[in-house]
Amino acid sequence: MPSPPMHDVLSDAWFGSKDFLNALREELRQVPFVPKPTNAGGSIAFLSPSRGRFLPKPFAREFEDPDTRPDVLFGDRVVDAHVLGARASQCLQRLQLVHPMRGIYSS
Repeated sequence: MPSPPMHDVLSDAWFGSKDFLNALREELRQVPFVPKPTNAGGSIAFLSPSRGRFLPKPFAREFEDPDTRPDVLFGDRVVDAHVLGARASQCLQRLQLVHPMRGIYSS
């Protein structure tokens, strides 16, 4: 999903179609599968793409260590982009499901 489909392969053309991508986006929008940074107790939790917010890259790098507690500064909607990984992040971007944090108190 992260890379563009090969147009000469029938299944890639279907998976890359606007109809499929729109349907997939709508299905995934509310499903909580995007990882949050672990909390102080080490609990693992997930957000839906519609709720999650990605920190700007300079901040994200500084807050990769869960001991830095990005949730204290930025709220409980921060996505752990490091755990999510590059391919999954690219897929979410392609599906237009990445929402950057615009301010500390963003919705």
